[in-house]
Amino acid sequence: MSMVKINLLQCTEETGWPQDHIIALATFYLNLENHPKHQEPDGDTVLLAYQAQVRREWHIQLKRTTGEPAFDISTINDDLVDKIGVKMWNATKTQLVTRQTDVAGPPPQLIMTAQATGEHPLPLPTVDMTHRHMEAGSANHRTTNLIGFFNRVQAKQQ
Repeated sequence: MSMVKINLLQCTEETGWPQDHIIALATFYLNLENHPKHQEPDGDTVLLAYQAQVRREWHIQLKRTTGEPAFDISTINDDLVDKIGVKMWNATKTQLVTRQTDVAGPPPQLIMTAQATGEHPLPLPTVDMTHRHMEAGSANHRTTNLIGFFNRVQAKQQ
């Protein structure tokens, strides 16, 4: 996400976005970089899902707004971060329970019925090939790049 956000912010500047939108978006990413959720297990994944959802909603609101300002994207909604984290945890829990059920195998009656009919008792399990992408560079390096960009935008605004 680190390189993508820098490129996104540079493109917003090059395409003539209003400075207040660019600053709000840069501040949003800066606040995400420094959010305490990063210290929690899977916190990076939760914050990535949060930024995708909120950024999408912000862009939709910017398109619909007729003179009224969009919500302040730079303010992190901790309640929403927590809700997304709970939703992701529940999905993971469900997936783990499903896998444990698959590992335990079908009930004996189902096996006996399958042997009599010659069919497989359960569909073959699928393998989850999801890979987590690890970002190169430290959080400090990413934050420094973002602060540098933020300072350049503010200097142009003056």
